[in-house]
Amino acid sequence: MDIRSIKSIDDRALLEASAVRRRVDSYVRREFDLQQLDLDMLLIIGTSSANYRRPLLSVRDLVLLTGYSESNRDKVYKRVEALSQGEKPFLDRHDNWAPVQYSVAYYGLKVIRRHIELTKMYRDDMRIYLGHESQYEVTVSES
Repeated sequence: MDIRSIKSIDDRALLEASAVRRRVDSYVRREFDLQQLDLDMLLIIGTSSANYRRPLLSVRDLVLLTGYSESNRDKVYKRVEALSQGEKPFLDRHDNWAPVQYSVAYYGLKVIRRHIELTKMYRDDMRIYLGHESQYEVTVSES
């Protein structure tokens, strides 16, 4: 594949987003000592809460939304349980639902906010580096 093939993709925004997402994921996983699956699940639950007003997701929902097969359901379940336990849980467990549902806890929200903050910073850094003007004004606030 040569450079003409890349230019013909004509989806610069998507390529930029993919590059920024990979960089931000790597940084956030190291900062919060998370696995990629953990981060994916936190972002999926956060997105579900923000976009669809459905703050609770079950393990089955997470298996479907992460693209894992049903045979990996145990792996997802174990990671969700690990994220909802401990001194600083990332997820809240809601036993009053059948099946058990999970929502983002305080520390999970901190991860999501950090991911958003870094995405804005890296996106603008990349656009400046590549010579594109940023169409967004970025303000980073300490929360």
